[in-house]
Amino acid sequence: AARPAPVALRGQPIVAEEGWVAVDLPTNPPRASFPTSWSVVRSSDEALDAVTERGFDPSATVVLEAPPSPAPIATTELRGTATYRAVGPERAEIDVETPTGGVMLVRNSFDPNWHATIDGEPAPVLPADGFLQAVAVPPGRHLVVLSYDDPTIGLGVLGSVATTVLTLGGALGLRRRERRIEVARGGSGGRC
Repeated sequence: AARPAPVALRGQPIVAEEGWVAVDLPTNPPRASFPTSWSVVRSSDEALDAVTERGFDPSATVVLEAPPSPAPIATTELRGTATYRAVGPERAEIDVETPTGGVMLVRNSFDPNWHATIDGEPAPVLPADGFLQAVAVPPGRHLVVLSYDDPTIGLGVLGSVATTVLTLGGALGLRRRERRIEVARGGSGGRC
């Protein structure tokens, strides 16, 4: 098979390994944005294939692994603006204004434990571009809140508390046993 021609890079190459090149882009894309189009594929592998195709423009298109709900109307107009604020390591707030509604791309790593609300109402977080997040937003001004909730963290805390209680209970039981032995030795009238 013929090897594909190299792709023109839009930034400064930083490192290359096994045919891949990491590039320092001249400007960083915004953390949240509204691409003008979206498409749906069946898997993360298909999404990665789509976003690595020659000519793919991540500022214009977002590739989803599930259809957005509700589905935004098709338009080539600017879909809106999004202002991203990190409120902590597990929470972000995004002020959104969109005349048409659209699929907002959030450049955070997708994980099923991320949850979204739009003006306080639950909204699905969709896998986008093979590894990022997307949220379908209706027309208007909205506050989108992203929060991370990992239930296994609670189980870990519960396990730590249970271990501490058992350890303290065992120590208290040993201390009571030592006192009973001391009382029994003292009460027999003699010392060994």
